[in-house]
Amino acid sequence: MGTMNQDRGPVTQVLAQKVMAAWL
Repeated sequence: MGTMNQDRGPVTQVLAQKVMAAWL
């Protein structure tokens, strides 16, 4: 997932972090 986040913009990283936090 880290690689995909780097390929995308910062917005995707924030969304990914929120999703990860929700799952955790």
